[in-house]
Amino acid sequence: MKKRIGIFSIIFVVLTLTSCGNNEPIEPLDASSSVNSAQAQKPAQIVDGELQSLKWGSAITKDGYYLMDPVSNSDNSTNIMYIDFQSKSEIHLCASANCTHTGPECEGRLPASGGGSRPLIISNQLVLAFPGAPYFNDELGEASFPKIMTLGMDGKDKKVITTFKSAQEIFEPYITDGENLYCTLETTEANELKSEIIKINLETGDWIPVYELNVEQGEQVIDAYGSNFIISGVGQSLDETLAQGTVTSVFFKLNVSTGEKETIFSPESGDTLRIFQGNELYYFSLSENALHCLDCETSTDKIVCESVFEDGTALNLVEFLDCRDGYALFGQTSEDFEDFSMIKVNLSTGEKSEFNLTSTNLMGTVRPVQVLSKIPGTEQYLVKIGEKSVEEESQQPDGTSMYVTTARDIYAIINASDYWASNPAYSVIEFAF
Repeated sequence: MKKRIGIFSIIFVVLTLTSCGNNEPIEPLDASSSVNSAQAQKPAQIVDGELQSLKWGSAITKDGYYLMDPVSNSDNSTNIMYIDFQSKSEIHLCASANCTHTGPECEGRLPASGGGSRPLIISNQLVLAFPGAPYFNDELGEASFPKIMTLGMDGKDKKVITTFKSAQEIFEPYITDGENLYCTLETTEANELKSEIIKINLETGDWIPVYELNVEQGEQVIDAYGSNFIISGVGQSLDETLAQGTVTSVFFKLNVSTGEKETIFSPESGDTLRIFQGNELYYFSLSENALHCLDCETSTDKIVCESVFEDGTALNLVEFLDCRDGYALFGQTSEDFEDFSMIKVNLSTGEKSEFNLTSTNLMGTVRPVQVLSKIPGTEQYLVKIGEKSVEEESQQPDGTSMYVTTARDIYAIINASDYWASNPAYSVIEFAF
């Protein structure tokens, strides 16, 4: 799947593109399947509830977790998988007896899509976002178009509620107010790139533009909280960038209920690693070797921990890995690239200590165990603890079978209170195939 153009890449790309305007809602391409954009000229009451970013791993309920099968079928269709927490097993989202999970009769089967798909859970409804792949238009036709699908939690009753155009793509982060889905829609027409935040009604599929992003300044949505979208950009025009020879990063919040736009952070280029947590921005300053907390509402900036790393000579090899439950997690690769170590920082006291809960992939790369999400209604996390090599049978178009070796993630359930402990216990989820 094609990665979205980053902030600094956009500055290069716009040398050959024309900017589409300055932060005003524009007419949607698909006017027949969307609400007229005139209704979005005044941003008041655009948001129906508190905005929440749907992180990777958020397609979860108290009973199970939804994910896509990494191995496609012979016709390039894919299947929705389901991790059942009661049986602690991974299964196909299909209740049909003796189903091979490869044909159109399978409840969990999805047609080919050039850009893949992402499962989301919004108000106890399963939603699939297909980002689209315009570079595969000639090969795949409508299968490459972006679309939004809703379906039952059991995989039945699939319904495509909206389909975008061939020249369009939708991008993460996916954000919800509890009823609607927000994302970035990019449109390329006549060598012009348009990028806008849109709001999609999950009942009707109608959508309206909420805010037009400034392409020339590389604006991108990165998170959300309350009535605010957090947007990053370069804070200057292309001409200013070329004249100065430097790029200044800017982060601001956009209140879509009032239309107010306020700068919250403008770090030195390449100096910070950042994670947003609601209205708080935790950032590690490489030049200071210090962890900060910035309150996006009050602009209060405080140092949480000074001298995070004892050896400040290899800070370019530092990663800001996670931030939750009152802790920040950092990783550091040694200068010879032989070792990888992790430390946790207590956000209340600034105290530092080692973090040892690691996973290893099939290549032998050591990483921290990845928290996917807290299991709703519990104090437990679903985590990825490693990879397993699995040989699977794949049906070919001519009816013959072949075996494909692939890497499957290994999942586990761990108590949230134990996650930051030295050697916590966890229960592994088994494969059902």
